[in-house]
Amino acid sequence: MKNIYFLTIILFCSVSVYSQRSSCIVADYQFDANVMDKTTNNYHGTNHGAIITTGFTGDNNAAFSFNGIDNYIILPETFDYPERSITLWFKSQSHNESGVILNNDTPDLLYGKNIIVIVKDGSQYNLKYNVGKTGNQFEASINLNQWYFVAVALNQDSLHYYLDGVKIYSGVMGYYHGSPDGAENTRIGCGRKIDYFFHGSIDNIKMFNCTLTDSEINQYYTSIKENYIKHEKINLYPNPAKSFVNIEIPEIYNNEMILELYNSSGQSVRKIQINNETTHFQRQNEANGIYYYQIYSTSKGILTSGKLQLQ
Repeated sequence: MKNIYFLTIILFCSVSVYSQRSSCIVADYQFDANVMDKTTNNYHGTNHGAIITTGFTGDNNAAFSFNGIDNYIILPETFDYPERSITLWFKSQSHNESGVILNNDTPDLLYGKNIIVIVKDGSQYNLKYNVGKTGNQFEASINLNQWYFVAVALNQDSLHYYLDGVKIYSGVMGYYHGSPDGAENTRIGCGRKIDYFFHGSIDNIKMFNCTLTDSEINQYYTSIKENYIKHEKINLYPNPAKSFVNIEIPEIYNNEMILELYNSSGQSVRKIQINNETTHFQRQNEANGIYYYQIYSTSKGILTSGKLQLQ
């Protein structure tokens, strides 16, 4: 019941942020155990082996996992508009070479290709954007096994790339018809020749025939994170504790939070950086008694607080 309630909040939040642009959402793939388009356009996808998995919100059956070998999804349209935007969530695992998240690359395109791909550079993995003309390629480093929000927005004059709600590149738009051997559809999880298979998870793909603004994209990403951390419980256990404490947090906030521990006099006695979904820390020289804690993000302030008993 908790996950159903939480998912309702997330979807309501998404719709409210995009309410002023609802008329220009042309395809909405929520990947909630199927590849159906939630708009009335009925641009339903065809799944070729991708497996249902946990989504970026932590809900079960809310995304698709791709094995990096032969899994992909076909969407029936090219979404070829002079003004357009694309948003999606992904989490990458290791690749031996490139792994394509989204590919739309055909010679019949009038307004440029759309390619989003993971590339391996030694031990580093990068997210590569390649939209419109070939000169608009841009790469951003990523971590494996971490969810990211990606957005592309363009019009006839310019295009913009976003990562986790922040604009990371702007360029001059140039139309390019695409590769001569491209396919007349959009491919999720593989390249235009059914190659360069993606290894990881993909969730919540939206296609628009309008150019979303910086504030709309940032608001969408921020509202998702705020609702996720607000409604998804952060757990400290065991409590009471003797020798150690586990901190369990929503995955979307990895590497962004700190736990600060205070004694009964309100003095700070310890700070712990939270680096994983579950952080395990050993008790040091803290005496038995009641302590108070705050978990906070440097960008969002205090996220939760409570009482911890050491005995």
